Amino acid sequence: MKKILLRIAILMFVVVTTGCNGKNNDGNNNNNNNIGPIIPSLSVLSESINLNIGETERIEALLEGASEETAVAYLSLNPDIATVDDAGLVSALSAGEAVIEVYLIEYPDAKTSVTVTVVDPEKEAEEAARQIIEDAIAENWTP
Repeated sequence: MKKILLRIAILMFVVVTTGCNGKNNDGNNNNNNNIGPIIPSLSVLSESINLNIGETERIEALLEGASEETAVAYLSLNPDIATVDDAGLVSALSAGEAVIEVYLIEYPDAKTSVTVTVVDPEKEAEEAARQIIEDAIAENWTP
């Protein structure tokens, strides 16, 4: 009886270990699912920023599926309007609109962008005052 149980145990061991070797019937590994590398997703907290000339604001990049060591890069497509440093700090230089590209260095296809609108508050105040005066003249306003 002991010999029969021993033979059954050995047979089961052989069946289990050969059946779980990670290879399919043609001898290739089963763990090849033909899936390419997983690319992390990248987004930003805000897709648009409004700044006055001289102001700064940091772009907050949000990563999913990436390690903490994954490096985020920033690039201003309109550096005359707004610049951005390696940490995502945007500096408003002159009135206009700038696009900041945000991407992962190891995965350049994982990218997004932020639109930065920069205004000159002095010019805006002058324009508002001019408009008030023009409206008053148009209505024949007299003091």
